[in-house]
Amino acid sequence: MWTRRTKQTLTVAVIAFLSGCGGSGDLTGTVRYRDQPLSSGTVQVRGADGIVRSAPIESDGTYTIPNLPTGAVAVSVTCRDPREVEYSRAKAAGGRGGPPTSAAKAGGKVASQEGFSLIPAAYSELERSGLGTTLRSGPNRYDIDLK
Repeated sequence: MWTRRTKQTLTVAVIAFLSGCGGSGDLTGTVRYRDQPLSSGTVQVRGADGIVRSAPIESDGTYTIPNLPTGAVAVSVTCRDPREVEYSRAKAAGGRGGPPTSAAKAGGKVASQEGFSLIPAAYSELERSGLGTTLRSGPNRYDIDLK
């Protein structure tokens, strides 16, 4: 048997659910750095549920992350130079005795991997990026303009 208190609590929960509390939304937008769309990279978001999700940045600078819980989201962006792959291969080959490729040479030494970010490193950290928005139920647009 349900008590009056249980019925009231259940009614409030159903009303909150139907009014959009606890819903989900899609986040889309364009990522620009110095007023130019980024043609590659990744957008990461930490939703109100604490889970980090990500989506690739398309060649036109757009991204879409579907089905995020409503509420505050923290956002970060990474954009790595494609030459990083060549660096990694060269480092691996160099470690097995093979010659490193030209992208991995810097004055006779293997180049630092830190130089492969095409945007300031702070944007790649959810805690330091300074990027974020509040997600509402349904479609949401959040354009990211990096300086």
